[in-house]
Amino acid sequence: MRRTLICLALSLLGTSAEAKWRWNPAHFDKVVLTISIGNGAAAFYDVHHTQGCYPRNCYETNPLAKPFVGHASLSYGLAAGEVYGLAALAQHMKHNRLHRIWWVPQAAGIGLHMIAIKESLE
Repeated sequence: MRRTLICLALSLLGTSAEAKWRWNPAHFDKVVLTISIGNGAAAFYDVHHTQGCYPRNCYETNPLAKPFVGHASLSYGLAAGEVYGLAALAQHMKHNRLHRIWWVPQAAGIGLHMIAIKESLE
């Protein structure tokens, strides 16, 4: 399982498009950055609540996130990677033929994290 996740992560990071992309805040529009802040807030609150709740009587139902629940730094790092990846995808879609639905990946991320937060608070 661990080897599969590492191979998947390396294959996603090793693409030629990702190798050309360097972090520069000027690459992102203000609207993309604003939605990314909302996505980041939802993702980090979800991770924070899951990490704080886990030692007691809570459990993770997401099979992809289950291996990372006990490791706070890894969970926060994956959440940051998700936020950055969705921002890069939205920026790419905004200047592509999918320019009308560029906001959908980030809105879906916010919605899924809000649903997870709501479910964990019940």
